[in-house]
Amino acid sequence: MNTILIIENEVVELASLIGIFKKWREDIEILTAHTVQAAIDILSGQQVDLVVCDLSLSKNNSFNDLHRLTYAYPYVPCLAIVQKGAVDSKQQGISYCLDRPFSPDQLLQHTEELLKIATSGTMENVATHNLLQMLESEEKTCTLRVLSKKDSGLLYMQNGSVIGAETGKLKNESALYSILAWEDVITEIKHFNSQRQREIHTPLISLILETFRLKDERDSLKLKKKNEQPKLQFKHISTIDNPISFNIRTRLKMEFINPKTTLMCMMVGMLQDKYLIVTTPSPFQIIQDTINSGERIVVKYIHMGKLFMFKTTLLKAIDDPHHLLFLSYPSVVHHHEFRRSQRTTVFVPCTLQLSEGAKHRGALLDMSSNGGLFQISTKGNQTLHDVELDDQVQLRCLLPGFNDEQDISGFVRNIQKDHTETRIGIEFMELQHSVLEKIEDYLSAVNMLSN
Repeated sequence: MNTILIIENEVVELASLIGIFKKWREDIEILTAHTVQAAIDILSGQQVDLVVCDLSLSKNNSFNDLHRLTYAYPYVPCLAIVQKGAVDSKQQGISYCLDRPFSPDQLLQHTEELLKIATSGTMENVATHNLLQMLESEEKTCTLRVLSKKDSGLLYMQNGSVIGAETGKLKNESALYSILAWEDVITEIKHFNSQRQREIHTPLISLILETFRLKDERDSLKLKKKNEQPKLQFKHISTIDNPISFNIRTRLKMEFINPKTTLMCMMVGMLQDKYLIVTTPSPFQIIQDTINSGERIVVKYIHMGKLFMFKTTLLKAIDDPHHLLFLSYPSVVHHHEFRRSQRTTVFVPCTLQLSEGAKHRGALLDMSSNGGLFQISTKGNQTLHDVELDDQVQLRCLLPGFNDEQDISGFVRNIQKDHTETRIGIEFMELQHSVLEKIEDYLSAVNMLSN
């Protein structure tokens, strides 16, 4: 379906033009605007194949106004209805001037001609530089509207030569180099009304060679940066006598090798040294027909500030009483410590006091020189509601290496709640030197023993 935009501020004339087009073809969409500026606003948000502008009777629109439109949209043909000899059509970017008086057949004849040149072809996945070379040999005058997944751009050709280019804030040669490097593009061959001066004078073959040179430089720089990125350092733990660390309801990322797919699921249980139980990932239909028992799977998850990873195999999938997967128990688990400071698992009974004065008894489950994880068991299935992110809190506890309880201030940085417990990540603030020294000595000693 073609779309025609009519610019007409005389009600009777507008109705007459709409009637002519509607009788001609039913598969035409008609848009209307009273002023050229209103038409420009429409063109900015909608595909239009032809602009018909009546300047013969208009008091609100002028040739200068229309020139703003034809310059802004040089790929949209424009038919102007004028008094005979009123304007130089080429200078104003007008594709055809229809003199008054005219017959409906004259209007429709020129409309059909302009609609044919509005878009003369669409190419998909054809390299832009190849298309330009073909159009060069044909000495074609046109606008190429190039669409990629993320960007769009315009290339202007006159008698087979590329004279200009635009994409985003880039113009001319800079824009051309960017557009030619795009892959998987859709290119529309559209009208060009000559409302662009020649700004590119370099031969096409030189432009193409420079595009590939710049692309090679960018690719080399990306590869260099990729190689310079630090790789994650993993430690390896045997699961013999070391149960896998996780919480029930921990979210897992499952990477299937065949087919190559990543899905999310949830840990719901395990029998140590036997198997793990997870919920069936969704959408499981992607792999349901191809995955078999014994299929290798890579599992990744985050727990206590660490990235854990292990390989496993599918033992069995069940549908009743619930959709679950049974996975083999891994012999080795790999983990990477995200936290900057050394951290270890502890169990230190303590009291958490909120800024409002409320106190809660619980325990520190892990600790570093920068902070710790406080857990409180929730009674009566009531979650802890009076603590929020960035609240200032105070811990009172007997730390390893001290004979007396210590008061430590901190800020709440994360909160995890369910019906049985609440876990609060706390960042310590202004630790006394003696307290900081004792914590670091304790963490070093634990780390030496674990290694």
